[in-house]
Amino acid sequence: MKPFFSYFGSKYKLANKYGAPRYETVIEPFAGSAAYSVYWEPKNVILIDKSPVIVSIWNYLINATENQIMDLPTDFDVIADLK
Repeated sequence: MKPFFSYFGSKYKLANKYGAPRYETVIEPFAGSAAYSVYWEPKNVILIDKSPVIVSIWNYLINATENQIMDLPTDFDVIADLK
């Protein structure tokens, strides 16, 4: 699976070099786009981030229905278009 959104410092391209998780639960401090967990898809994931924006994005993605996710806009030119 690919990350749901891009984030500065993402570890997606390095995730395979870190190796698969050794435990069922992965803790991602500085979660950002949770690239390691998205890459390996472990059974349980704990995401930790200081940014209220990142926390809000993950809370939405985790709790949204499939229809809500599918209704998200994907075609916009600039971030200001999202307001």
